[in-house]
Amino acid sequence: MIRAPHDDKFLGGTVIVISAIAGCMFLTWRMSTRFDQTVVAGLLIFVMIELALVSPKAAIVATMIYQTINGDLRRILMAIAGRAGNDPLLLVAPAVMATLFLVLLIKGELHTRSRLSRMIIWLTILMILQTFNPLQGGPAVGVFGLFLFLCPLSWYWVGQHYGTREFIEKLLVQVIVPMAILASVFSFYQAAFGVFDYQYDWYVQSGMIAQALGNMLRPSGFFPSPTEMGLFVSIAALILWAGFLTKTRMVLTWLIPVLIWAALLQGSRGIVVTTIFVGCLMWAMSGKTQRSWLPRMVLAVVVGFGGLIYTMTQVGESADLNPILKHQAKGVLNPEESTAQAHGLMMLSGVLIGTFQNPVGYGIGSTTIAADRANTAIGDMEVDFSNLFMSLGVVGGVIYLIIIGLVVVRAIQFWNRDRSFISLALVGICVSQLGHYLTGMHFTLTVIIWFSIGSLERISRESMSETTYDPAMVLVREQKMPKLLRMTQT
Repeated sequence: MIRAPHDDKFLGGTVIVISAIAGCMFLTWRMSTRFDQTVVAGLLIFVMIELALVSPKAAIVATMIYQTINGDLRRILMAIAGRAGNDPLLLVAPAVMATLFLVLLIKGELHTRSRLSRMIIWLTILMILQTFNPLQGGPAVGVFGLFLFLCPLSWYWVGQHYGTREFIEKLLVQVIVPMAILASVFSFYQAAFGVFDYQYDWYVQSGMIAQALGNMLRPSGFFPSPTEMGLFVSIAALILWAGFLTKTRMVLTWLIPVLIWAALLQGSRGIVVTTIFVGCLMWAMSGKTQRSWLPRMVLAVVVGFGGLIYTMTQVGESADLNPILKHQAKGVLNPEESTAQAHGLMMLSGVLIGTFQNPVGYGIGSTTIAADRANTAIGDMEVDFSNLFMSLGVVGGVIYLIIIGLVVVRAIQFWNRDRSFISLALVGICVSQLGHYLTGMHFTLTVIIWFSIGSLERISRESMSETTYDPAMVLVREQKMPKLLRMTQT
């Protein structure tokens, strides 16, 4: 029987498309039980899966853009069609990830030999096992928790394959930064004139209206929450800062204060403080030698936080500014009135609970809203590693801390070896987002973070290989090798 030259690939792609679309359509119906929302989500999923099979990198770019505007898309759909118990639009990015992952798995192109990859595999296995933990309130809670944590984590494998140096640079500079600027401009409008009616309804029904400061709602741009928007624009600010420090992408440096101001307006002091600290760290690390890092860091912290304190002093003395900026100034100038100590205690308590009170964990969904609806939630402890200690127990918590450590060490080592814009930008992303790598409801950030981590794994491995097999270095080593040893190798 004569076969067409690409029958196998066509058949494999067809199977993936049909199974993925059928599965996602079933899930969208189960999540919303509304025909209109199922159709909208199903059409989006169909288009994105087809794009993923035809042009994976284009699908990744489209997914990143879609994720940044996902919050407002969900609000608009809710205003038109009414609120559903769950939101099927959240399935679009996981559908793209699942398609790309399955293609790589079928082709045998997943790279699993590094320590980071092996630890992520172990964490994935533990997450799947914890789906069946009865303490979380039933299998449905476990499945929802697995969706929130495993879907973003799996973008690591996609980034590891498709995240070439050129692609990740374009993604950060030409997609993430422009979307952050648009979100900032939108948040300025919200701060000045208030939110639209469909956004206000979302604030009320989601409970975010309780986070209002005085009579002012915290701007969220087109993101689901103000906190996620603040973290997103902080990533963009650090990307531009990396371009300035490496003197490679300096055209948009003037936008850094705009992005920092947008982060200030969302109301979280921790994001602003972390962004300034990481910016100081990046400047310190740009020194020519590692010995210069510490004195440069001390100088940067003095200047950076001195400028922040001066700015907040001016804000605090003004009676005409909005309540959000006054809230920021109060927390910076009076740390004893800040909630930082309470957050610190919550993080520590989560680790202690998962280590001593219940070392086997309460289940992957136990810290999510699904457990809250089932009245089995044990609380959200602010940061991902604390939540994972409680969800997965001490073994899962330790594995996750090892993963975080490997990521940060790999980023710093890559910067030391490469000294490029992308290596410093990845340092900024990996360090600034510590504690948010697997925040369950940050659907946009977690995708970007784990795709970036996968890209870091790929390009740092390639950089190391180029250094190891550099012909000039091989010649030098051979010349320094004892004659007898050279003869033996020959």
